[in-house]
Amino acid sequence: MALLLAAALVAVVIGVAMDSRHHQCSGFSFAHPGGDCVVWYARDGDRIFDLVIAPRSTFASCYQAAHLRLMAGDTEVAFGSTHRAYICEGGAWRTVPLGELRESAFPPVTVLERCGSTAEVARQILAR
Repeated sequence: MALLLAAALVAVVIGVAMDSRHHQCSGFSFAHPGGDCVVWYARDGDRIFDLVIAPRSTFASCYQAAHLRLMAGDTEVAFGSTHRAYICEGGAWRTVPLGELRESAFPPVTVLERCGSTAEVARQILAR
């Protein structure tokens, strides 16, 4: 488990580029007062196609980078093809449509580090 978590975190930190639909996957992780968080997304240029916001341990166990697959609760999706945000808060997943979300509209990590939960991180990023 520790090796899987370490591998996922390395991928997050370096923003590994994956290309199955001409999308790249990028992301970052950080600690906040309520725990820790990974923000991982499929993008083409500035446009975000799919987004995951989850605690690090949850992300490490639910995302398969080699196959671009995400297990969000009981649902498995082809990451980068759904135009949705997948948010895990307290072990429960919810999804919301992304609309025209842009990477350039993300708040600075210094703002996200002050959030108390992944739900609050999601509100900041999605401006909802």
